[in-house]
Formats: sequence, structure tokens, C-alpha cells
Amino acid sequence: MEAFLNILTIAGLGFLGILLYAFSVVWKKIKQNGFSPKKFFNENKTFWLVCIAFNVVLAIVIAVVPNFDEVLRTLGFAIYDDNYGGYVLLGIALAMGSDNTKMSGDKKLATTNPTKEGGGKT
Repeated sequence: MEAFLNILTIAGLGFLGILLYAFSVVWKKIKQNGFSPKKFFNENKTFWLVCIAFNVVLAIVIAVVPNFDEVLRTLGFAIYDDNYGGYVLLGIALAMGSDNTKMSGDKKLATTNPTKEGGGKT
């Protein structure tokens, strides 16, 4: 039971870090256009699925594998028993690694440019 609560704590704090990163990336658009849960979650399903899956797997590994927190400490994460901020930063790092500019709304689609000769794609 203790391991399960530890997994929930680590995963919850990691998810908080993912949310903080996501809101910080799209904050300018939220201020301009307002918050739309459909755009924020549905249009970025891949980002959310990858982040949540990695977060849950990492939480399980941290809680179950002995001394795995030492491996994370050598990588630069401040993961200690009484320092929950390190798990939030770990969530932010997971989100940064999973982001492929979809969260910022910068979708680069090839469009036809009628001003060019032949109407080629840009």
C-alpha cells in the first residue's frame, strides 16, 4: 500500500510539472484567445499520451527499483525523499523532451502560394 501511495504521489507531482510546462508554453495564446480545453487537450493528444505514459512508468520505476533515485541525482535531478519539488521538475523535463512544437500552436503546413510561378508549395 505504501508503494502505491508513493507511485501516486510521484506521478501526481510529475503531472503537475507537465501542466506547468504546457501552460507556460501556450500562455500568450491563452491570454489572447481564452482557454479552450478542446484545443489544449484534444489537439495535442500525442503530447499528453507520451508525457503521461512516461510519467507513470517513471513513477513506478522510482518507487519500485531500489536506488533509482540515485541515478536521477547523478543526472542532475534533486530527487530526495523529502524534496517533492524535484518530481515537479522531473515532470517539466519530461514535457520539454516530449514537446514537438504542437503545444505552442505553431503548426507548419505546406500551403500553395499563388504568387509564385507555377503555384508551387512553399
